[in-house]
Amino acid sequence: MQELRELINIALGWRTKRANTINYIRGSKKSLANKLISDIYDGKINTDEEAEKALYGEEPNPVAYKKLKERLRERLLTNILFVQSNLRNEKTFAYNIFFCHKYYVIAMLLIKVSHYAAGTTLMQRVLIRAQKFHVNNIALLAASLLRKLCVQQGDAKRFNKYSEIVKHYHAVIKAEDEADELHDRLMMHFAHSYAPKPELIPAAAEAVAYIGTLKNAFGTFELHLLHFLVRNLHAQLTDNYTLAVAVCNEFEEYFFSKPAFYSKGRHGNITMVKIDSLLCAGIYDEALRISKETMPLFESMEGNRLIMLELQFVIALRIKDIALAAACYKQLMAVAGSKNAYAHRIEIWQILGGYLWLCLNLEDSATIIAETFGSKKAGFMQRLQQMVTIYSKDKQGVNISLGFLQFSMLLQQQDFSAAIDKAEQLKMYMYKYISRRFGAREFTFLKLMLLLTKHNFNVKAVERNAKIQLKKLESLPVVAFAYNNQRVEILEYKQLWELIIAAIKKHSPVIVNN
Repeated sequence: MQELRELINIALGWRTKRANTINYIRGSKKSLANKLISDIYDGKINTDEEAEKALYGEEPNPVAYKKLKERLRERLLTNILFVQSNLRNEKTFAYNIFFCHKYYVIAMLLIKVSHYAAGTTLMQRVLIRAQKFHVNNIALLAASLLRKLCVQQGDAKRFNKYSEIVKHYHAVIKAEDEADELHDRLMMHFAHSYAPKPELIPAAAEAVAYIGTLKNAFGTFELHLLHFLVRNLHAQLTDNYTLAVAVCNEFEEYFFSKPAFYSKGRHGNITMVKIDSLLCAGIYDEALRISKETMPLFESMEGNRLIMLELQFVIALRIKDIALAAACYKQLMAVAGSKNAYAHRIEIWQILGGYLWLCLNLEDSATIIAETFGSKKAGFMQRLQQMVTIYSKDKQGVNISLGFLQFSMLLQQQDFSAAIDKAEQLKMYMYKYISRRFGAREFTFLKLMLLLTKHNFNVKAVERNAKIQLKKLESLPVVAFAYNNQRVEILEYKQLWELIIAAIKKHSPVIVNN
């Protein structure tokens, strides 16, 4: 009763005002605030200048617009206080991450205004939930505040109890922070380049060992997750894709044994890592099956769902399911003009579309070409030929994939003189920017390309002299597909080579002089 009395006193006795929240109904534009929300949400407004014009017409009112923004910001922040997990199950991590953060703040405020009974009871509930669901930052804060209350009450026994909890969570948070830093230091190398980084193998091996020690010492879900991620990264860096798949299977077993920590987002992320590993291992049918089964985990057409579509597209191309690849590509391009698309992602989708066009054009799939590219096919091809990637710093990644694509397209278009020039450009580019040690597959494919120009695109002579390079290509492992959504070898080079040879045979070119 004391707790309830204190809650009533503070809720009704303190100065409060009506909760200034936003009850937004999509499409409603009865007020300027609702119109602004609606247009921003739908992607119609992207700048303050556009907002002023939409709200006040040709005579902007900066003062009124500034006041409107301030009122809107306050109401939106108030809304955040009432955000709830979509999951109502109190035994899930998704529910309790909201519970712990929200009610920690409420309990702290109750204690600060000297309503100790209500505040202490609520804080103890928060601590129990935080410990059970590994919300470790809140567990540390809650235990620290409860320890402080024990000083005022002179309760040495409970003080010592909470002191031990505080010490434990200090150690846990320090361990998780160290593990997170090791993981992020490895992943940071892929921020500006999608190329593989075998030079990171020693650092990855050290991270696997150290995070494994921390995981065994504290056993939190976060440490298990980080250990899984660096183990998988190390396996891919060392081209051990069988191990990468085994690591995924092992962590999946652990993940499903801990239903309290399940969420669709986590499940989807783990699945993407597994699909990527299967893709690297060449287990395409299994990768495709899992991608189809887990696509519903991604509820909106943004973020990881788009990456899953990219993965599914590549799998479909490699197993020659052109219809599925076209369907994935159309879904990606449908997002290209929306607020959920980033420029570098659209750029990658355009390159994926170029590889799709190569496959469709060879098969004379006029219907699918029309459905996929429509009347803009000619313009799309021209843009790809002239394209310079936004990620121009990615000297070892996307640029190589685009260069190989442009060379292949020139051959399909029978522009052999331009193809010779492109091959020479790629040769100079790769010798300048690509490590021959770490780009062995790329250099092997470049040698195949140069054989075409050397023998004036004479297919018989090229096939006769290409056997050594093709055998070498088969002996080299396929480079890991996505350390951080890495997009270099979209079609396996052997498959791309077969497309090139088939295109030259189909069009029966004249002999091109060097």
